[in-house]
Amino acid sequence: MKIKIQDPNLSISSHLWIFYLYIFIFLLIFIPLFLKDALSWAAYNQVAREICEGDGMICLLAAKALPWAALALLGVSFHLIYKAFFSADAKRNRVRTLELRPEGVKLEYTQQTTPVLLPYEETHFILTLKCATVSTRQGTFPIVRFCDFSFLQGDKYYSFRHARINPFSAITKLLGAEHAFKKFELKVEPLSEKYAHLPEDNPLLAEVEQMNPFSDNRAAEIIRTRLEDFRKYGLICRFSDENRSLLMYFSFIFLFAWGSLAVLAYVLRDFIMFCCFLPFLVLALCFFIPWYKDNQIAKQLARLKGKK
Repeated sequence: MKIKIQDPNLSISSHLWIFYLYIFIFLLIFIPLFLKDALSWAAYNQVAREICEGDGMICLLAAKALPWAALALLGVSFHLIYKAFFSADAKRNRVRTLELRPEGVKLEYTQQTTPVLLPYEETHFILTLKCATVSTRQGTFPIVRFCDFSFLQGDKYYSFRHARINPFSAITKLLGAEHAFKKFELKVEPLSEKYAHLPEDNPLLAEVEQMNPFSDNRAAEIIRTRLEDFRKYGLICRFSDENRSLLMYFSFIFLFAWGSLAVLAYVLRDFIMFCCFLPFLVLALCFFIPWYKDNQIAKQLARLKGKK
């Protein structure tokens, strides 16, 4: 197994929204000008006045501010690109890939032609996961923001950080090789360090989680439980009970929509209409299949733990 290491200090993936927003604003500003065959500040002001006519001064000021916002976003975009590819951090020697080989862990560097090979029987591996909670329209769920890899071999120490939004696939593969190492440690910690030092039975921690049940501490606890289940039973649930219910809910909604429209197409004897509604069935399956697989794993884990 090979993992391409993504340094969170250089990653621009979390800032992609800036590029999309910049493109949107660019199109919003310049399409009217191209339609008028005139590309000038005076032409833009005229377009802005026409668009905001009757909407007041706030609309006009916002329209006139759009080009400057676009320039600012362009500047931010260039800064992120420079930071990711041309800055001093980008040019420093850092781990590019981590590979689990039969004889040991292979580390390849960006500025080093000869990779480092760490034999399993001589290496102490510490895997630290920093967890946080993410809220979306689909629900609230825990994720691994980034991983810290630390390898100790005698008096040599190798440490680096890997940024992935939800790297459970890589983590489970690493855990599958834990017994090959001389020593292995798994640490699952909250991203926020404010209450990380408190023991689980501390009243303050209980009070914090009561005010914010979706705190980083709670995320770390959920992920720690899932990974410990994997270490004991070789099984891991991708979703929580709440998110599995959400998957089933969306699957039912799309299936109901497809069924209703399919009946209408059958009554009208319209085969083309029936084909047009097939994406609803595909979406229903896209939600149902992950729910079914994860639900089966959850039931299997419950049986192994002796629960009903």
